[in-house]
Amino acid sequence: MDMNMLLNEKYGIVGAIYPTAALTAANSGYIDMSKFDELLALLINGDMSAHTIDFAAYASPGEAGTNEAVVKEITQLTNSASANDSTIVGISLRNEDLLAKSGTYAMRYVRFRVTATSQTGYSAVIVLGKPKAGLGAASNLAAVGEIEDDLS
Repeated sequence: MDMNMLLNEKYGIVGAIYPTAALTAANSGYIDMSKFDELLALLINGDMSAHTIDFAAYASPGEAGTNEAVVKEITQLTNSASANDSTIVGISLRNEDLLAKSGTYAMRYVRFRVTATSQTGYSAVIVLGKPKAGLGAASNLAAVGEIEDDLS
C-alpha cells in the first residue's frame, strides 16, 4: 500500500460492541478473515465499578458460531474500580493466529466478546481491519457516519 495513504484508507472500522454494561457476554458481529490481513480490537472502559472484565477473540469455521474457539484473550482485568477506570486494552489478530487454532476445522470468522461480573460501568469495543485488497474505508460498518479527512 502507498505510504502516503491516510489511516482511514488503510484500515476500516469493521466491528464494534457499542457502549454496554456487560453482565453477560456482549459480542461483536462475525468478521470474515478471508478479507483481512489483520485486525486490531480495542476495549475502552469508562468509569467502572469493582468487577473483573474479560475480553477475547473467538474464531469459528462459519458465521453460525459452531465449533467456536478462543483465539486470543487479554489477562483478566482485576476486581478493582480504580485500576479499570478509563483503561484501554487491545487484541491484535492475524490470519496466522487462526491457523494455530484450526485443528479439525478451518477457522475463518472472528468475533470479539467482552464480559464483566457487574452491570455498573460501561465498556465499548472498536475493531479496525486492514483489508487484503482495496481501501479500508470500503470495509467500514454501515454505522460509521463520517470520517473527516479533508486536508484543507
